[in-house]
Amino acid sequence: MGPFACAASMGILVWISDRWVFQGWAAWARLGIQVVLGALLYGILVKLFRLDAWSEIEVLLYEFGGKRSRVIRWLGGTKARADA
Repeated sequence: MGPFACAASMGILVWISDRWVFQGWAAWARLGIQVVLGALLYGILVKLFRLDAWSEIEVLLYEFGGKRSRVIRWLGGTKARADA
């Protein structure tokens, strides 16, 4: 139920941003911003609610260069700093 609630919340927040913030923008710009916004919101919600899915997201982040990135190590918390 947790990942579904995070995904539904992310979808609602992205939809609200489309209606109120990015309404007059070009379609390609709205899509690009909303994809990034949706990914960030989902990651934040999963970490905020401490779901098991966060450990899967951490693994993916580390595979894409997380050991070199301070931001990704910071997002991972103490576990990421111990691995680096």
